[in-house]
This record gives sequence, structure tokens and C-alpha cells, in this order.
Amino acid sequence: MYNADREKIHLQINNNIYDVTEFSKKHPGGNIIKFYNCINNNVDATHVFNTFHLRSKLAYKILNSLKIIEKRESNNNNDFSKLIQKWKMKGYYNTKYGFFILWCLLTTIGWYISYMLLYYNYPIIGGLLIGLVWTHCGFIQHHAGHLGFTGNSNIDLKIQAFFEGFLKGGTGKWWRNRHNKHHAMPNSIEHDGDLRTTPFFAWDPILIQKVPTYFLRIQHILFIPLLILYVPVFFVTTKIFIIRKKYWNEFVIVLLHFYCTSFFVKEISNYILFYWIGYSIQGLYLGLMFGLNHFAMPRIDNIETSWEKWQIATTCNWGVGNKYAEILSGFLNLQIEHHIVPQMPAENVHLIINDVIEYCENNNITYTNYTFKEALIKMIYGLKKAGYEEFRRREKKLK
Repeated sequence: MYNADREKIHLQINNNIYDVTEFSKKHPGGNIIKFYNCINNNVDATHVFNTFHLRSKLAYKILNSLKIIEKRESNNNNDFSKLIQKWKMKGYYNTKYGFFILWCLLTTIGWYISYMLLYYNYPIIGGLLIGLVWTHCGFIQHHAGHLGFTGNSNIDLKIQAFFEGFLKGGTGKWWRNRHNKHHAMPNSIEHDGDLRTTPFFAWDPILIQKVPTYFLRIQHILFIPLLILYVPVFFVTTKIFIIRKKYWNEFVIVLLHFYCTSFFVKEISNYILFYWIGYSIQGLYLGLMFGLNHFAMPRIDNIETSWEKWQIATTCNWGVGNKYAEILSGFLNLQIEHHIVPQMPAENVHLIINDVIEYCENNNITYTNYTFKEALIKMIYGLKKAGYEEFRRREKKLK
């Protein structure tokens, strides 16, 4: 086991240990680089590095410029690396631009129609439509943020800024900062910010301790209704984030969103109603699509767990083989495959399902696939069970 100064950050990639202490301060992906610090443990960053930088020549150039301080044999499964190479050779990382352009075009047209409905004093219908449109803006910006369209960060991040920033009034940088942590170590209480759903609800015996007693027996009932607050809360926190970080270019995009949409406003009451309905629909829709795949799955505490096992064990699929499920979920129903190949264009992910299932069978990893109904029931039942068990624990403690 490698030992060094605790203030330093060392990464093992392949058979090399790199000193990334200084580079970590300017790492474009944020502070997730610290998650894989191999000082005093055997965590291996090989697969996570390759996964996040698969289509980036610059990342490998930077890696080659870093100081190698020691050699150490990697404990990664080479079969997984061979799978990635197989998918690259088959062209699964090549974008189908016709599909992508159509998806973006329909979403943008839907956005314009929604605001025209607001302009002609139909804020309720417009609000319902914009909620659906903003959700698909969310799906598009999600894949663009993973560089899952062109693989070119200069292009994909501009696409993300357009759909997340201009069309929605959000911020891509906030999303990348949060979501990269989720992908780096999903369902880790210490690292994954998506698990921070307290004080309203929680699925595991650790975080549930932060939920007030009066919520415990009804948290499974509150979950779906409270999703309507999902977007309004993040609307505030994202603005605080970009001001605190001084991301003034993103702040300008947000201002442009509200400046341009103001031309569609005749009555301020209709404007508020339109946004409230839109935010509520978006929160319900996006919250369910993201929640179904992770919340009821196991938590991971051992950071030395191999990359691919970690991703698969903490994630479930639903509706595999159903094209409608793929479109309606923005391809997030295939979450297992998405987590191990986040830069693969979304419309190609279904092509690797059989390979992933075979890999799981050969390596004793559980591949979890539900119907939509099964996934929803498991998620809600998990809330109910966790709440009741914690409630009984507190009752016994008082006796």
C-alpha cells in the first residue's frame, strides 16, 4: 500500500502513480479528482479516467506531462477495457447526427410554441407544454454535458449552455460540478450529492437519521408531491453557485433567458403561473427519471470497489428494449450502460446491453432490470421501509 503526505493527491492510472497535487487545483472536472486519491489505499483511477476522457486527446496529453512517482500493478479487470475498445471499433461512439438534430429542433420549436401560448394568454396550456420541453432540454444538456454528442468539448458545452442556460435559465457549470461527482462515485453517502435529499426523505439507515420523526411514516407519500419543489429550489441554488464562483458568462446567459422571454409577457400573473406550472412539471418528470435508477439501489462505502462494479451495482435499468421508454426518459432508463459509457451517444447505448449482461454474468455482478412499474414500486417501498424502520428504532430508544 502506498503512503505519502496526506496533503498531496496521487492517482493511479494504469500501472503508474501520478502526483496531481498542483494539477488538481485547475482540473476542469472539478474536485472529484480528490475522490480517487490513492494515498493510504488501493483505489485505482484507471477506468474512471478513461471513461471521463475517452474522447479527449488533451486529457491524455496532460496525463503524459504529469510526474510519475512510482509504479504499481493495476488491479483493474482488463476484460472491461477490451469491451470499451470493442465498442469503439464497432462505431458505437459515433453520433447519429440526424437523430440529434431532430431532437434538438423539435425541442426548440416546442419551446417557442410554449411561449407563444403564454403570449396569447394561455399560461396553463403553455406551462404544461414548457414543462415537458424543459425536461427534454434537461435530457439534451445532460448528454451534451457528458460530451455525448460530438465528443468535442468546445461544441458540446456550447450546446449544453444553449439548452440549459438560454432555453431554461439554468447553468451547465453547476450541473457538471454536481453530476460529475455523482458519476465518479454513485450512491456513496460521502461523495454523491444526489443522495442529499434530507431532511425530507432518505432511503438508507444513515441518512434517514437526519429526517425529522414527523416525516418518517409519511416520507413515501410526500416524495412525488415534493418533486414539484425540485426545480424551484435548484433555481435558487444554481444562481448562488454561479455568483459565488464568479461564472459571469453563465450569469449573462441566464439574464438573456429572462430578457428574451419577457417579450412574450402581457400579464405578470400569467408569467408567474406559466413558470410555476412549467417548473412543477419539469421537477416531477426529471425527478422521477433520475430517481428510479439509483435511490433504492445499494450504497457503496468501499472506495476500492472496481469502477465498473460500482457503477453497475448502484444502478438499475427499466423498460429495456422499449423504444418509447428510451425516448420518454431521454435514454436515462438505460442507466447501467449510461454509467459505464457516459460519453457514448445516447441513441447508441441500447446496442451494448447484451455485452454488458454477458460481462456481468462472467464477473458475478448483478444486472438489475425492472419494468417502469417495478422500479417505481421499489423506489417508493424503499422509502416506506426505511422510514418505518427508523421510526421503530427511535421509539425503542425512547423506552
